[in-house]
Amino acid sequence: MTKQKQPKAKKELALKKDIRTIVRFFKFIGTFDKGCLPLMIVTAVVQAVTPFIGVFVPKLIIDEMLGAQRASYFIALVLGAAAVNSIFTVLGSWLLSRSRGKCLEIQEKCRIYLGNRVMARDYEDMEDPNLLDEKNKAALPMLQGGIWQMAAQFSGLLGCILTMAGLIAVILTLNLFIIVLILLMVLLNIFLYQKSRNIQYETEKKTEVINREVAYFENLCGDFSVGKDIRLYGIRDLILDKIGRCMQKVRSFVEHDWKLSSALDGTTRANSQLQIALVYAYMTYKVFVGAIGIGDFTMYVSAANSFSNTLSNFFGNLIYFLQLVHKMDAFLDFVQIHPKKKLEGKSTQGIRDCEIQFKDVSFRYPRSKEYVLRHVSVTIHPGEKLSVVGLNGAGKTTFIKLLTRMYDPDEGEILINGVNIQEYGYQEYLKLLAVVFQDFKTLAFTIRENIALEESGSADPAKILDAIERAGLKEKVESLPKGIDTSLYKIFDEDGIEFSGGQNQKLAIARAIYKDAPIVVLDEPTAALDPISEFEIYSHFNRLIGDKTTIYISHRLSSCRFCDRIIVFSGGQIVQDGSHDELVSQTGSQYEQMYHTQAKYYV
Repeated sequence: MTKQKQPKAKKELALKKDIRTIVRFFKFIGTFDKGCLPLMIVTAVVQAVTPFIGVFVPKLIIDEMLGAQRASYFIALVLGAAAVNSIFTVLGSWLLSRSRGKCLEIQEKCRIYLGNRVMARDYEDMEDPNLLDEKNKAALPMLQGGIWQMAAQFSGLLGCILTMAGLIAVILTLNLFIIVLILLMVLLNIFLYQKSRNIQYETEKKTEVINREVAYFENLCGDFSVGKDIRLYGIRDLILDKIGRCMQKVRSFVEHDWKLSSALDGTTRANSQLQIALVYAYMTYKVFVGAIGIGDFTMYVSAANSFSNTLSNFFGNLIYFLQLVHKMDAFLDFVQIHPKKKLEGKSTQGIRDCEIQFKDVSFRYPRSKEYVLRHVSVTIHPGEKLSVVGLNGAGKTTFIKLLTRMYDPDEGEILINGVNIQEYGYQEYLKLLAVVFQDFKTLAFTIRENIALEESGSADPAKILDAIERAGLKEKVESLPKGIDTSLYKIFDEDGIEFSGGQNQKLAIARAIYKDAPIVVLDEPTAALDPISEFEIYSHFNRLIGDKTTIYISHRLSSCRFCDRIIVFSGGQIVQDGSHDELVSQTGSQYEQMYHTQAKYYV
């Protein structure tokens, strides 16, 4: 293929891709509201007819004034034109308002749909740094009103096409030269306009990552959870300095591009004035030589100006529309990516006693060459209380991430009651698990909603209160005027309450108790508790958990006394397996060293 043909082929491919994206867009919004596209078309037709009133009516009025001068005809003409213009203007505004309302409604649904697709992505994708850029690109058209803008631009383009077709028919009755002249001048303007828009588009692309950094730093300024650190460690100046550096980078890009855009815009305006002057000069010449009358002069000048403006609007809107198409393409691509995990599968209904088996499981994180777990094999019996210990980085948390299907093993398999966990439907499988992670999150919801979550609307208050009591939070909740309907944090409710770290941890434990799943995973569940509260949790451990299969991760080895069995991780492998008494008696073992190292601080 020659060099001349390659750019042409690329443009054809790009055009085909744009057309596919437009079709995908209208199919997608059609799933939310099938009436949107027909409404856009009707709006375009009404808007296309309106300009012709301003083209023909002045000619008829001037002809009558210079001709028969019939008062009744003149009055009827003026009133009729005003009535028709008013009807079409009001109808156009009403249709536009209806269209906007529909599009905004669809856009809100799309934002919810996008949020749903983000949350449906596999957890391993959420740790992929490229996903942040993909998500931000997908969210951008939603944040900028992309649905309405796409629909409005499409309707506007269709209206422009219909208007230009009618105006061309009018102007051709005089001379083809006017159309050619206007077309050439407008194409020059469009070329300049496209250059200007491309500069702006490239600026947006260059500043995309920087803007994400600025957004992160700005969120830090208002993030209550880091407020103490900002003040105590004097981080404010560091954050502001980072924001300043980012804004300086943005400013350097923008200032350079603004200069180029301003020069192009100035040239465009000068070209438009020259075009108007040429059209008027030609029309005036036609009047002087007697080719047209004053009324025709008015009609043709109005038609020529309308054609010029409509043509400019068409190409300008087309360039902007295609940029919206490129942005919408990122959104449509993102929302159509489905999670790799099988959503359908075997049901877990009725499963209460769970035997967990890791069979020769090995795993390494994506984009990493090092295995975090190597040939891990262990069986956890139904109702068994298992403690998982080891130094930081030994593989404990990864062990839990595999069990909870945040990741899938690279080698080996994990079984529940002899069935590979990947054979269960993903959401069904999660019903088997109640997990309290070390970095648990409480939300700016009510206490009721934080515990019952999706069941909060239909949850039995007695069941919620039972979970709160078993987690050791009963006295605190009962002291609140609104009880379990008290909001956490003051973000949305000025009467909201700020729980302490230990109280939040108890709330997270209450959430796990409420779920009543047959497998319970507790990752450092008492890390934020005071010694008395920790003792209460441990003392009532069996009552707290019941006969559920429990996996317990902790650095405080005193808690291991409450477990039936302990496994010790080191270097991604299980190096010890037994009861507390058995492991502590193994002189020189990792568990014995860890236990006695901690014990001496309590002697």
